[in-house]
Amino acid sequence: MSKLVSGEETLSSKFDLRDVTQFDDEQDQPRLSDISKEFRNSGMLWLQGVFESQLLEDLRSAYLKEYVGLNEEDHPKVCLDVGDKDRNMYTVIKKPPFDHPDLHQSPLLFPVLRSILKKGMIIQSFGIVSAPSGSQRQHLHVDHSALFGEMHDFGSFLPSYAITLTIPLVDLNEETGTTAIWPGSHRNASKVPDDDGNLSYEHAVLPKAKAGDCLMWDFRTWHCGTPNLTDSDRPLLYMTLSRSWFEDRCNYNRLGGRFPLLVSQNFLKGLDHDQKKLFQAASICDGY
Repeated sequence: MSKLVSGEETLSSKFDLRDVTQFDDEQDQPRLSDISKEFRNSGMLWLQGVFESQLLEDLRSAYLKEYVGLNEEDHPKVCLDVGDKDRNMYTVIKKPPFDHPDLHQSPLLFPVLRSILKKGMIIQSFGIVSAPSGSQRQHLHVDHSALFGEMHDFGSFLPSYAITLTIPLVDLNEETGTTAIWPGSHRNASKVPDDDGNLSYEHAVLPKAKAGDCLMWDFRTWHCGTPNLTDSDRPLLYMTLSRSWFEDRCNYNRLGGRFPLLVSQNFLKGLDHDQKKLFQAASICDGY
């Protein structure tokens, strides 16, 4: 197996936001424009210091209490195997602590997202993906098939229409593993290994992100989870966001009862008009 080399030292898509409390869509437009331009070029961003430590502790505790040990066979409506029976993706209901305002209206994160996806963006899905102790490398993949398979080259020139955003609930390093990302592969996949069985990380970035950082990538960017060599799970909170016309039909089966975004009526009642627009793709799941 190839040695994990981070490539962090020259990573232009890493932005340190630990001393920033918020962005204003208009007043901070120049910096937001720089960040969104980098995302367009690299197909990824690493934002440092977005979330407070107390929220991370609450999210970790809730994960350990409610989701550890669930599997697709016993809980097919909330759990999906996204590895080789060693990596699970859970749909998480927006209830405490997962309904924290920073997770859908962070004044630091959401201006960045709007600068990329523009007005009218929506949240497509919300949950946790976890690599348990001993999990192996995930297969190399993108998060959605090409919009226009018959015009593949044309699709690579389109602006971003959907983004995967992850928030590590634990620090990521060579032992816990991370997500290997191939910058620029949403535009040109020539540097992506063509042999998944003998994969090289030569042109990949392997971010050693801290709990509370954000890693995000374009749906067309090639990536894979790396092995977890520790005795503990590696949980990541995830969201996918998109332009309002897009719907992810590759990763969820609504007819089979697997819904990407679950909220309660009480949760929606606490949102203002603009915030509710973010959740127009949600399914109502009362009784929680």
